[in-house]
Amino acid sequence: MKIGFILNPIAGIGGPAGLKGSDGAEIQTRAMALGSEPGSLHRARQTLSALTRAETAIRWLSAGPDMGHALLTVLGFSPERCYQHARPSQARDTRDAAAAMLAAGADLLLFVGGDGTARDLLDSTQGQCPVLGIPAGVKIQSAVYAVSPSSAARVIQELNGRPRWQQSCQQREVMDLDESLLRQGKVSPRLYGYLPVPECGHRLQGAKARHPGRDEAAATAIAHYLHRQMQPDTLYVLGPGSTTYALKQYLGGGTLLGVDVYRNRQPLALDVNRRQLLALESRPPWEVMVTCIGGQGFILGRGNQQIAPELFTAPRHARLRLLATPAKLAELAGRPLLSDSGSAELDQHFNGYHRIVTGPGEETCYPVCAAHY
Repeated sequence: MKIGFILNPIAGIGGPAGLKGSDGAEIQTRAMALGSEPGSLHRARQTLSALTRAETAIRWLSAGPDMGHALLTVLGFSPERCYQHARPSQARDTRDAAAAMLAAGADLLLFVGGDGTARDLLDSTQGQCPVLGIPAGVKIQSAVYAVSPSSAARVIQELNGRPRWQQSCQQREVMDLDESLLRQGKVSPRLYGYLPVPECGHRLQGAKARHPGRDEAAATAIAHYLHRQMQPDTLYVLGPGSTTYALKQYLGGGTLLGVDVYRNRQPLALDVNRRQLLALESRPPWEVMVTCIGGQGFILGRGNQQIAPELFTAPRHARLRLLATPAKLAELAGRPLLSDSGSAELDQHFNGYHRIVTGPGEETCYPVCAAHY
């Protein structure tokens, strides 16, 4: 099997910085000034490291040092470089690299990035080659990704021993959000098209489900209940989403898509980035409240990368509290909630059944699973 490997070296840099995305040189510069680093190289290494022993039959195509060639070489592969990117690399390098790999006979394009990277592949290949994404972006709305880097490795391992796997590919959605509107608190998803993705069941994440207004009454009821339960002097960290946003309105306001902090039912810091969050007074008690992403089930690691794994360890020992409307849980059809926090140890710690607030005085026990299965 011949795999074209494309790494977006800047993917995800805007997440910990709270910038709602990573597109554009200005945003990337701001993110770096805020101490944020892209996670794409680390996530690519996680996938490729799991493939170094058994998958000797794979032939790798690469796109230059910063876009994957250097990493493949360091890990002991012998990739064929079929494209040389500019420095720094640009979106057009992703498109041109994909076209070069297609011309070189790639059976699959394995890419590391977010929805913008998926759009570039759609523009370049027009669906002529199967793809599989390693999730590394901020706002992953599309359905062309494995659940996690390790899941992507398992998909490759399965395909490598499966004859005629191309015949079972599914057409899956490529979606993206307008980042400029997103920073204004306006969610404007757009379907750009479809790409063929190998059929791999639970190892693939779904597209973000969205039903504006449908859960508003249920979210308000949850918010009213939790507002009355909040304890004095506890520092509450509320993640993004419409369910938590309803609670933020009871607490004097907040952001729909940011991470906000409250104490004594009053805003303490709004739309914080990871550095600001970790700079707050560290003495407990802390409580982190998050909801799951509709249709996908992620509770950490998608759209809330500002919430650092360090919050759940000494000295803060933050408690994790989950909230979700019954309709949002029903969309998952029994699939577990997923944690992809960036810390495999923390994700494993959250493995198991958790109580989820689903209404006033109502809780449901529901499974949470590390995304690295």
